[in-house]
Amino acid sequence: MKPEKWISALAGAVLAFLLSFGGMGCLISAFDMEVGMAGLALSCAVFSLAGALCYLLKRGDAIIACVSALVLGYLWRRGTLVSSFETLAYVISVRYDGGYDCGILGRYSGTVTAAVMIAGALIALAAARTVCRRDTSIPALTLALVPLLLCVVVTDTVPKEIYLFLLLLGMILLLLTGNLRRSDPGQANTLLAMAAIPAVLALLALFWAAPKDSYVNRTEDIQDTLVAWAAGVPELWEDLTTSEDTVSANDDRTPRVDLDSLGPRKRYTYAVMDVFAETGGVLYLREQDYNNYQNSGWTYSVSREEYFGKGTGVEWESAGKVTITTRRVRDVFYYPYYPAEDVLLKGGCVVNDGELTAYEVERYVLPGNWEQHLSEPEADDSRLEFPVGSASSVNYTKLPPDTREWAEELLTTILTDEVTDTEKAEAIARYVRNSARYDLNTPRMDEDAEDFVRWFLEESDTGYCVHFATAAAVLLRAAGVDARYVTGYMVPAKAGETVTVTAERAHAWVEYYESRLDAWIVLEATPPDLTEEPGDPTQETDAAPTGEEDTQPQTDPEETESGEGTESTDAQENTGTGDPDDSGDNPGGKRRGGGWWLLLVLIPGGLWAQRELRMGIRRQRMHRGGANSRCLALWQEVCRYGRVLKRRPPGELETLAQKAKFSQHTLTAQELMTFDAWLREQRRQFRGKPWYLRLLLGCIYAV
Repeated sequence: MKPEKWISALAGAVLAFLLSFGGMGCLISAFDMEVGMAGLALSCAVFSLAGALCYLLKRGDAIIACVSALVLGYLWRRGTLVSSFETLAYVISVRYDGGYDCGILGRYSGTVTAAVMIAGALIALAAARTVCRRDTSIPALTLALVPLLLCVVVTDTVPKEIYLFLLLLGMILLLLTGNLRRSDPGQANTLLAMAAIPAVLALLALFWAAPKDSYVNRTEDIQDTLVAWAAGVPELWEDLTTSEDTVSANDDRTPRVDLDSLGPRKRYTYAVMDVFAETGGVLYLREQDYNNYQNSGWTYSVSREEYFGKGTGVEWESAGKVTITTRRVRDVFYYPYYPAEDVLLKGGCVVNDGELTAYEVERYVLPGNWEQHLSEPEADDSRLEFPVGSASSVNYTKLPPDTREWAEELLTTILTDEVTDTEKAEAIARYVRNSARYDLNTPRMDEDAEDFVRWFLEESDTGYCVHFATAAAVLLRAAGVDARYVTGYMVPAKAGETVTVTAERAHAWVEYYESRLDAWIVLEATPPDLTEEPGDPTQETDAAPTGEEDTQPQTDPEETESGEGTESTDAQENTGTGDPDDSGDNPGGKRRGGGWWLLLVLIPGGLWAQRELRMGIRRQRMHRGGANSRCLALWQEVCRYGRVLKRRPPGELETLAQKAKFSQHTLTAQELMTFDAWLREQRRQFRGKPWYLRLLLGCIYAV
């Protein structure tokens, strides 16, 4: 055997190892799989070297096929093969489901080692065959790209630099030498040796200039831009279709929280902020309140200014500090109840003028016996007087006349001997919680309904936090209690630990003013989600992605951040415990996707469609255009059949192809018929091969 072939085998083994180990390393490190990297490296080296040596032999394909069949049969009998691929599908799809809510495939039933080894072997054998048999590099590069592409679907699956470096190095060297190797393997080996060091240096420079720590996740910015644009379309249309004289000159209210457009909600799991609290427990982070209710929506007055903090009617207890770090700059601060120092609310929120992403708030909580202070004389309301406006200038009990009349009649059956505002609030909250069950699939309000709260309490059997909070706020106002609708985040804080707050934690609740305590009190009117597993300490969380990230702003409750855009849609907290009926074979309890049958149809169908498309393009090139261009297309087809059937094309056909490409001679029809005659004979021989071989070759050329 010529030394050139041994050198090619060594080159093929090296490239195969770079592609297989680098590709599998990217996949394992990105998805945090428990696979021993030393064992993987050894396996990839063995696969690469064995594949390169086998492809030096004439019957190398048959040897590899037999060995592969024996190994796969052994793994199948042990039950390792299927369970390993099911676990691999589960691990990957769990990440995808967290980002896109697209469902989970497979189930967690053990280790992924066997699946990873098989995938690495496929990449190694494809790369070794490309080099040793001088085949096209497309199959090897395609297989090597698959693990890398799986890492870019979601933003938190970033592979380690070393594995990405090895994969990119192998792909670059294979691309540089691929075309030359098919015509002159010796020169290709020389080019490979000469290009290795410059390629390594270039990649090192690239990784040094753009280190992993400097990567910037732009997805939230892109989402914000799209959502802001989508949210602005209705406003632009209204501006274009509404004459100026129909808009009040002193109307300072923002776009509505469109309650009549609320429909089924989705769960979103992207991270919004990180919260560190010195004291554990349920933590409400206030973002925006709304003071104006109309029959099918909430708005807030932009010019409204008042202070928010702990009152003076009770001895408050310190709960330590809360540190909040948002994933990007927000227009408002998320403030816990109750800050030690009063903060100014402008338009119902604390404006983030300094564009901070990290801030610390010292907070206080009501004492355990705070309700005993309600029997004391009412506190002085002077604290609510401000340089610009006051609470007394904002009517927190205002309702549409028809809504008030209906609500007051309903309250006769809810309130009996309640005296204080807190007693009334607790009675109303109990009634609202028991009026419907929690369900994110609550349909939209009926088109003929005149008032959202009346429709919800009288006709709807289900609702989520926006429904319950709105109903409680309206009934409180009808009972003469100052109340407002609030949106923000409800966080299960853990003492001394940092909690990542996702969009699932966004929530809506009610604030009512208790004058005897001189404070706004949180009222939770939303029932727990009964689909959550019993005993979950966070099951009462009614979470929803804010409108900034939601890609469906038309159904948002439209909480506005200083007039920037809509906020606070609704989705229930998803702790990952899932449906309690799920079997123990599926840890995390997430639903299993039913997409396997779809993949079995789409993958062969896609391959067949690509094959037909490519064959159609080839036929057009071979039968249309000038004689010389047709000749070159026919020559490409001749070369394809020559590789498949292991036959060297006749020299006269190669001479005609060179004449068509490099000379001014125009080929005649008789010369073109020479190509047709040879191709007809090769097609006849190809049809005589076994059906499975024809199918395999067809799939390879389709890819």
